[in-house]
Amino acid sequence: MILGFVFALATILLFGSWPVPTHLIEASPPTKALWLTTGHFVLSLIVFAATDSSIPVDASVLPLSCGAVWGIGMICGFVAIKNIGVTRGIGLWVPVVILTSAAWGLFFFGEWWSFPASKLLFSGVAIVLVLTAVFLVILSKNEDTPVRNLRVGIASAIALGLAHGSYFIPLHESNYSIFATFLPLSVGMIVITCFYAKLTKSQINHGAIANLRMLSAGALLGGGNYMALLTIDYLGVALGYPLTQLGIVINTLWGIFYFGEVQTRKSMVYISVGIFLIIMGALLMSFVQA
Repeated sequence: MILGFVFALATILLFGSWPVPTHLIEASPPTKALWLTTGHFVLSLIVFAATDSSIPVDASVLPLSCGAVWGIGMICGFVAIKNIGVTRGIGLWVPVVILTSAAWGLFFFGEWWSFPASKLLFSGVAIVLVLTAVFLVILSKNEDTPVRNLRVGIASAIALGLAHGSYFIPLHESNYSIFATFLPLSVGMIVITCFYAKLTKSQINHGAIANLRMLSAGALLGGGNYMALLTIDYLGVALGYPLTQLGIVINTLWGIFYFGEVQTRKSMVYISVGIFLIIMGALLMSFVQA
C-alpha cells in the first residue's frame, strides 16, 4: 500500500512537469505529439528490455489500440495548450479525466449499484466539485491573458480528457503485466501521431535542441504513465487513478510562476479555487471508491 502511494507521488511530479520542455517551442501540435510519443516509445523499449518481458502478437492488439486512443488525446492536448495555455488546458482536461474514469467505474463496472446511500451522496458531491472547478477554470479567461481561441481550446481539452480517462480501462483488464503491455501501448501512440503528422504535412525537424526537448517531454510523460500504471496496480483503479491526476498542482505552479499565464487577480482567484476543488473532488472520489 505504501509503495503504491510512492508511485502516486512520482506520477504527480512527472505528470506535473512534462509540458514544460515543449511549451515555448514554435512547433505544430502534430509535431510535438510525434516527438512526445517517440520519447515515450524509447522509454518503453528500455523498460521492455530491462524487465525481459514478452507478449504474443495477438495479445498486443488491445494495448496498441489503447495507445492509439491515447495518441489522439495527446494531439488534442497540444491544441488545447496552444490555444488556452498550460494552466487552463490542463486545468480543464484533468477534471474531465477524473469524471470519465469515475464514470467507467461507477456505471460500466457497476460500482454505482453496490454503493450505500452515503457513498452515493459523497460521489455526487465529488462530481459537483469537479464540475464547478471546470467552470471556474473556463471563467478565468481574461482579455489581457494569453488565450488564442477559447472554444477550440476547451473542446480540445475535453477531447483529451475523454480519451485519457478511458484508454487505461481495457489495459488494466489485460491478463499481461504492464511491463509487457507498455511497449505495444507506446507503439500505438507513435503510429497514430506519425500518421497525423504526415497527414497534416507538419514540419518535423526543429533543430537538435528543440527536438531533444520534445523527446525529453515524452520521456517524462512516459515515466508518468508507467508510474501511474504501477499506482493503479498497487492501489486499484478507484483509489489510484484519481490520485495520479493531482499532477495538476505542479502544472499550475509551472503555468503561473514560470510561464506567467495568469496575470490578473481575478483569474488567479478563479484558477486557485478551481484547482482546490479538483483536488478535493479527486480525493473524495478516491475515498468513496476505496
